[in-house]
Amino acid sequence: MFVKFCGFTRERDVEAAADLGVSAVGFIFHPASKRCVTPERAALLGKLLDGSGIERVGVFVDHGADDIRRTADVAGLDRLQVYSAERRAELRGFRKIVWAGRIRTRDELDAMGAPVDDELFLLDAYSENAFGGTGVAFNWEILSGFPHIGRSIVAGGINENNVVYLARNVRPFGVDVSSGIEEAPGVKSMEKMRTFMKNLQEALRHEGNA
Repeated sequence: MFVKFCGFTRERDVEAAADLGVSAVGFIFHPASKRCVTPERAALLGKLLDGSGIERVGVFVDHGADDIRRTADVAGLDRLQVYSAERRAELRGFRKIVWAGRIRTRDELDAMGAPVDDELFLLDAYSENAFGGTGVAFNWEILSGFPHIGRSIVAGGINENNVVYLARNVRPFGVDVSSGIEEAPGVKSMEKMRTFMKNLQEALRHEGNA
C-alpha cells in the first residue's frame, strides 16, 4: 500500500519516516498551515531522501500554476497535490498529480470523475477551517463501490488504530496521515509513526493470508 506521511518540518522526522519505508513524504506550502515550509526548506529536507525512491509531494491550495512550477523546481518535488480542477489541468505533464477532493457526500465523490493518465486521487475530509491536517475523518462508508478506489489515497483523521479498519475494509490504493502521527503540528512522534506502520503492515499481512 502507498503510504504518505505529510506535513514535515524537521530533519529527524524525515529520516525516521524514510527508515520506516514510507512511499512518500509531503511538504505543505499553504501559508495558513502550521506545517507550512518554504521551497528552500523543503529542498533541504527532501535531500535526505536522495536515492531512497521515496517520493516528495508538495501540497498546494491557493497557488497559481507558475508559482507551483517554481516551487516544484526549487524543492525538487516528484508529485503535486492540488485542490483545484484548473490547476490539475494546467500542471498535467509537468509533474505527476494528486488531485485532492474534500469529501462530504457520495455525490461529491462521484463528481470527481476518473483519474487521468498516472494521476492519483486524494480523498480527504471536508473542513470549513482547514485544508487537511485537521484530524477529522469523513464517513468512509460512502467509498463502498467507488470504482476508482484502486487509484485513491484516503486521508482525514487516520491514525495507528483506524488504519487497520481502512486497510481491511476500504482497501484504497494508499493512505495519507499527518496529525495522526504528531505530537504537535509539524512535530512528528517517533512512536506513533512506528506503531502506524507496524499496525498497517500487520493488517496487510492478515489480508494476504485471508
